[in-house]
Amino acid sequence: MNKLSLLIILLAALWGCQSKSGKAKISGELTNAGNDTIYLYGTDELTNLMDTVYVTNNEFSHSLETDTLASGVLLFTKSNKKIPFYFNKGDKVTLSGDLEHPVIQGNVPNEQLTAFLQSIRYGSAPQSEQLKQAEAFIRSNTDSKVCVYIIKNYFLKAENPDYKKIKELINVLTGPMRDDPYIYSLSEQIDKQSQLAVGNVAPYFSLPDVNGKRVARSDIKDKYILLNFWASWSGHSRKEYASLRKLHKTYGSKSNFTQIGISVDVDKETWKLAVKADTLNWQQLCDLGGWESPTVKQFMVRALPTYYLLAPDGKIVLQSNKSSAVEAKLKELLTK
Repeated sequence: MNKLSLLIILLAALWGCQSKSGKAKISGELTNAGNDTIYLYGTDELTNLMDTVYVTNNEFSHSLETDTLASGVLLFTKSNKKIPFYFNKGDKVTLSGDLEHPVIQGNVPNEQLTAFLQSIRYGSAPQSEQLKQAEAFIRSNTDSKVCVYIIKNYFLKAENPDYKKIKELINVLTGPMRDDPYIYSLSEQIDKQSQLAVGNVAPYFSLPDVNGKRVARSDIKDKYILLNFWASWSGHSRKEYASLRKLHKTYGSKSNFTQIGISVDVDKETWKLAVKADTLNWQQLCDLGGWESPTVKQFMVRALPTYYLLAPDGKIVLQSNKSSAVEAKLKELLTK
């Protein structure tokens, strides 16, 4: 064999190896998918993935670059349906069945996730039953990447997350899950979150009001303090304003209660216009730091609105995302 022939064979072999490495294929044939556009994005902290996939007559196909087992989400734009999935190099991931309840195959995590979702009938079971089955899955599959999805979507998104339980479940994880970046980060967050548990003293804050005057938690003596984290651009926040105005009207004149709005806005004029337009006639504070505001970070605000009710001694009485929960607690505390 001459040198040229040998070189051609080596190059062909190298090309073949390269074409097979780092690739995964995902394809689907889903009833009711129709003709649609899918946004495909990675959900791993170390996975930089964002693609657009087109569905034609219920079918789609796409190749993915990866060097390790990773997780992603398919967002069907017409229905806003989100489908999580897992992929690794060499995998042929398939989605079949109905768009609302797809069967995902191609590797063990996809099959585990499909079985779990089918077992709880995709959300039709009561939340308490879902959490029981979610915990059972984690304890039986302690090295599965699906545990991350379940912790995120069933325990963290519960109406009142049980952080003690979440920490307990994190501690039972084994193998590569012990070093998963999301799990590591979540464990740190829960340690911080535990400091914000009911009965603990709330973090100190000092923020400027609409006139630039600084207001500190320590300035307010002998009062229950309702903190409302909001933003002018948050539709969920603005939906709650009617309830907040009602609370202000009912309890605002009481000597042992005060209400403080803390905005996550970054533009001063936009914030002030919203305060005026929505008649937020109680103390309003903002350092224009947005999500990077030290106070927003201290109180671990991740969704708007977020409420904290503090007792006169500075201890946390309630933390919630719903004004109805705040209203019930204030009725209990202030109408005696």
